[in-house]
Amino acid sequence: MKKNLIYIVAFFAVICFFPGCKKGSGDPAVSFHSRKARLCGEWYVKEGRVSYEDPGVSEIDDYKDGKISINIISNNVPGIGEGDYGWEFTINRNGTYRIYQSVHVTYLQTFVRTETGYWYFLTKNNENKAKNKECVAFQPTTIEDNPSTYEYKSCNPSIFEIVKLKNNQIILWREHKYTENVGSASTTISLTYNLTLEPQKK
Repeated sequence: MKKNLIYIVAFFAVICFFPGCKKGSGDPAVSFHSRKARLCGEWYVKEGRVSYEDPGVSEIDDYKDGKISINIISNNVPGIGEGDYGWEFTINRNGTYRIYQSVHVTYLQTFVRTETGYWYFLTKNNENKAKNKECVAFQPTTIEDNPSTYEYKSCNPSIFEIVKLKNNQIILWREHKYTENVGSASTTISLTYNLTLEPQKK
């Protein structure tokens, strides 16, 4: 009986220190695939919401199954539109990535954007209570935003909290606030992302 108990305790000790242990609140309790193995692959945004706020504009973009709904209030004037979108994440094991995004909403918003760069996990952060590898950073080096191309030698990465990381689903969350200065005036802008990714359909 004692021997069996020792085996059970040893088994759970190994599980707890296994590299695929739970990090995000929606992660599986145990996974025999590393976080890198689960994150890397070809994904698309199955559904999500992006919110934008500044003193004069409020915008909420809802994405689901290739359809986008945009609700904008600009200087107290509402604007509503629906259209199509494509949003793909290709995350490679060699540390590079590609994000492709296209949106077409007639009379309201149309663009195609491709971002490439390198990605990495963030280490444990006691200040915001983030666990090791609970957040992922996407550091762009090139952005093609039709018809312009920008190369970035120094810029801040986009950091997402990994709420869920499974073989067939990833949930990413990001809240970003920054200040823009125009002349002597400064404006605080807020962006929030809540994205559900699933493997791209072949």
